[in-house]
Formats: sequence, C-alpha cells, structure tokens
Amino acid sequence: MIKSKKKDLLTKLKSYTQQIIGVDLQIEEADHHTTDLLPIFMSDTYKFCHVNWMGHDVLLCMSTDSADLSPGKISKHMEIVNKRTGMTAVFVTDEMKSYNIQRMINSRTDFMIPGKQMFIPSLLLDIRPIKQKNVDLGITVPPIAQCIVLYHLEVVSLQGKMLKELQELFMVSYATIDRAVRWLEKQELITRNEGRISFFLNGIDLWKKAVSILSSPIEKIVYTTSAIDHPTLSGNSAMAEYTMMNEDGMLHVAMTRQQMKQLGETHTVEDGTVVEIWRYSPELLSNNGVVDKLSLYLSLKDDKDERIQMELENLINEIK
Repeated sequence: MIKSKKKDLLTKLKSYTQQIIGVDLQIEEADHHTTDLLPIFMSDTYKFCHVNWMGHDVLLCMSTDSADLSPGKISKHMEIVNKRTGMTAVFVTDEMKSYNIQRMINSRTDFMIPGKQMFIPSLLLDIRPIKQKNVDLGITVPPIAQCIVLYHLEVVSLQGKMLKELQELFMVSYATIDRAVRWLEKQELITRNEGRISFFLNGIDLWKKAVSILSSPIEKIVYTTSAIDHPTLSGNSAMAEYTMMNEDGMLHVAMTRQQMKQLGETHTVEDGTVVEIWRYSPELLSNNGVVDKLSLYLSLKDDKDERIQMELENLINEIK
C-alpha cells in the first residue's frame, strides 16, 4: 500500500513538473550507491529518486506520510542528504498543512507538493498557487452593495468614503463591506483610489446602468394578524403614500428577518398584514415610516398591474 502511494506521488510529480515548466523530467529511482550514503532510518521514511534538473543533480525525497514529520525534522533530513550526497535535496509530499508550508518557506527548505506548490530556492524556483481574485463574489448583487448604490442615489453622496466609514454607516462587518465594494468594482460602478470609493456615474445615469443588476429586496412574504409597532410601509401601502394609487385593502410592511422573529405567529395564508421580509433593513434607506422609492421600484417592477407600472415610472423620473 505504501509503495503504491509513493508510485502515485511520483506520477503526480511528473505530471506537475511537465505542466509547470514544460519539460518531461527523466526521474529515476536512486541507485544503491546513493542510498548507501544515507542513514538506514531515512530509507524507511522516504523513497529517493534522482533527476538532473537545469544542470543540477537533485535527489527527490518522497514521503506519503508526512504527518509525523515536522518542518524542523524535514529540514534536518534534507541537510543530511545535501551533505552526504552532494546533491540538492528536495522534500516531496502529497499534502501539508498551510502553517507547516509557511514554516518550510521561512526555513528555506526545498520542497514540492505536486499540483499545489513548488518552493526550491536552491534552484531559484518559487511557484505558488495563483490566488484568484474575487472568487467569493457571486452573480447576484450582495444586499449591502445594493444599499450603497441606493443610499448614494437617494440619501447622501458616498463619493470619497472610506470602507471603514461605510462599515459604520451600514452597521455590518468590514468583510461584508469589502465584499460589497469589490462586487461593485467588478460591475464597473465604482472604483477605489487610496482606499476611497468613487462612482463612475451619478444620478439617473448611475441608475440606468445599475438597475439591470439590482434585485428585489424581498426575500420572502408572510402574513400576520399580530399588531406591529412603528411599521415601515411597503408595497401597495407605500405606493399609496408616494402616488395617487389607493391601497388594496391590506397593510403592507417591510422588515428584516430578525425583526420578523419578534412578531407573534406568522403564516402563508393571505390574511392580515402582508409582511415583506427584506434582504437588508429598509430603515437603512428611509426613516419616515415608508420604504425608499428605489427599493419600492425594485420590489414591484415585475408586477403585471399597468397602474403600478405607470406610477413606478413617475417615481424614477424624480431621480436627478
């Protein structure tokens, strides 16, 4: 089983070096003249292979069970190989904890992890995994990213704000703000200069570019017969406040999931107050007891009612 694992490691190594440096290295098992120079215990720990690499004789010290080998012990073993054989010793393993990798780098011990990393300072090689930028960013707009755009359009300009200021304004973690800003950068809505955000467009031009990638703030709709203190009007109730439309006979309110938990019983039967559970707090963009106009637009833009569509257009015409 151990021999099979080491054979698999050797196969991975050959494939990895071919992929990285484009050369099919002729790796051969080290002969007994070489291994006889080394302590017996090392033959139980490593499989030794010889390769001529860029004019250097390299002895690959391969281990498939490095859990018991500390970076300090590996470094000492490689030093023994260097001194006794006169070859460049390179530790090869199939996996290693990230903190041990860093310790190996700090001690400048030559090592390879096929498919992941190659650090051989003796041959001036340092090939690490490429960190892909923004891999944590999805397609859908993050809630706080949407808040940043709408706040800038409706409340007050955020031009020149630092991320720390945005974090405090929207009361979220720094990681959440950073992710939101990176998403907006990816969509080419903003840029960063010396840590301060800057919008490429403003007013109606910004809205026209952003509207197609913004989404309804509504995550879910439930109903309740419980009394709601200081509700924030949404949906048709908000339209009745902002336009000439009449209410539909039901109270529509918006709140966060956390606020919903403070209500009494909720249900999915259309009875009582319509409760829209929002992805962000409606109070971030409005404090007058009615949701902001642009979030309202986004929540109703797919409504089939022609009267609602006409009034929504009037709301948008107010953007300067």
